Amino acid sequence: MSKRFIDIVMSLFGLAVAMPILIIMSLLVFMQDYKSPFYIPLRVGKNEKLFKMVKLRSMVVNADASGVDSTGASDSRITPIGKIIRKFKLDELTQLWNVFVGDMSLVGPRTNV
Repeated sequence: MSKRFIDIVMSLFGLAVAMPILIIMSLLVFMQDYKSPFYIPLRVGKNEKLFKMVKLRSMVVNADASGVDSTGASDSRITPIGKIIRKFKLDELTQLWNVFVGDMSLVGPRTNV
């Protein structure tokens, strides 16, 4: 079985399982300010190819315009729903879409070093 086939099957399964949570969280993020519930930054993939990574938005719109690169738990740009998204790492679930379309690949467990 090829790695790509496994990526497609596992990402579809993950999206199907996560869909109820993603729909609810997307609606909650949208209802905060009636803006897109997704944050879609450009990332560099294999062979330096740019792609748009899909994440649930946990911060106010245009938070990256403030010039601050790192965020802490007490960052005022994090929305109330964003605190829940970050606590349970729900913003990572949307990246299964990027795996499905071939922008990213699933990675196995990492070793503890």
